[in-house]
Amino acid sequence: RMNKRESDLDILEVYNNVEYRINNDITFKVGDCLSDTYKNSGFITAYNPFGKKHLELHNTIKHRELLDEVISNNYKYVNEYGSLFYWREEHILIHKIKKEQMDLLMVKYEQLAYIYIDGESLVKLVINPLVEI
Repeated sequence: RMNKRESDLDILEVYNNVEYRINNDITFKVGDCLSDTYKNSGFITAYNPFGKKHLELHNTIKHRELLDEVISNNYKYVNEYGSLFYWREEHILIHKIKKEQMDLLMVKYEQLAYIYIDGESLVKLVINPLVEI
């Protein structure tokens, strides 16, 4: 397990305040409830592993690897993004994916957390079990 870092709390607070977007017309945050269309969907990025800022080229390469994996597993997906003030980060919205599969992607791509829209259409923050909070 990774040791708890003071900055992890700040980053996880950011996740709760980020506005995630779908098709540029639906904006949502953790705790919101979306339409049934998005039940059992995940929202994830490969940018900035473990919340550490990386160069854009590194982020682009890692995100492309994630996208290639999503495509090779035949998931339906949409390229989207999350934003907060001036910050914007590419994300992938993966439709009809089990939470366990999202957990594997989170760990593989070294993310602190991801967004999961559960069977009740509730937007939840799922935290990486390797991060002690």
